[in-house]
Amino acid sequence: MIIRTLLSSLQELARERSWGRVLFGSDHYVAWVERHPLVRVSPDVFIVDDPPEGPLPRSWQTWLPGHRPPRFAVEIVSDQWRKDYDDAPAKYGQMGCCELVVFDPDAARGTARDPRRAALVVYRRAEDAAFVEVYRGDGPAFGGQIGAWIRVERQFDRVSLRLSHEAEARAKAEARVRELEQRLAALDEKNRG
Repeated sequence: MIIRTLLSSLQELARERSWGRVLFGSDHYVAWVERHPLVRVSPDVFIVDDPPEGPLPRSWQTWLPGHRPPRFAVEIVSDQWRKDYDDAPAKYGQMGCCELVVFDPDAARGTARDPRRAALVVYRRAEDAAFVEVYRGDGPAFGGQIGAWIRVERQFDRVSLRLSHEAEARAKAEARVRELEQRLAALDEKNRG
């Protein structure tokens, strides 16, 4: 359910923004080491730009022409959560992915016991090509590769991911309010002194 909802949201976003040749997929293997084709990941959701023509491969091999790594990927944390937190970011970084979102449904529900777990963790490729964590928390988190906010939606014990433009406007408005409050506090301080 989480995957279908997110794929549908991404496809709607692509229509809104008139994205050209983009492939949205899930559960395809992506390998990036030609000598070791079993070194691979299987993103729960991914976006690949300019996919190859014709029948699409079930397994992407980034050393082949037209087989690009995903620019955006989502991993939904499984029962074996340590691999999603400890191994996935390094693998996606090596593969050449531009942005990875790790979504932990148990953390979103508040049932994860380990304090290292969070509803959303976002990794992004930095200017120096390092793959770094840029966000960890309950969301919303901005997806730079999709230009939209990723938010966790909670209904009873069900959780899902949604994309939002309104969160961006709200976050900007809240930042402006904080800035104005700081200015007012500085003016009050100055007037008292």
